[in-house]
Amino acid sequence: MAAPGFSRTFLRMLFGPLAWGAHFLFIYGFTGLACARPSWLAGWLDGNLVAWVVCGATLAAFLAILLLFLRTGFAGKPHDCPAFVHWLTLALGGVSILAIAWQTVPVLLLPPCR
Repeated sequence: MAAPGFSRTFLRMLFGPLAWGAHFLFIYGFTGLACARPSWLAGWLDGNLVAWVVCGATLAAFLAILLLFLRTGFAGKPHDCPAFVHWLTLALGGVSILAIAWQTVPVLLLPPCR
């Protein structure tokens, strides 16, 4: 079996941090727009739309990284990549899950637009 190319391996290794960055941009962009234009959210879930959207984005990011974990494999290294690539993919995905959870905590504890 031929080894995958550099760009494919590199993107697989950095998928967790890329998902984290996309989550960060989405939740802070959406929250900023929702707070700048509160009339857009009038009547949507009694003002809790921001919290629901952020929780949905968090769930989507968690599922994307979980799919990466399942594809990479929790135990045993795949035959097409070195052990370091396998380890780094799982480590960066785990750190990204922690960072995404940490970004979501303020939404659950504080009102978004005050």
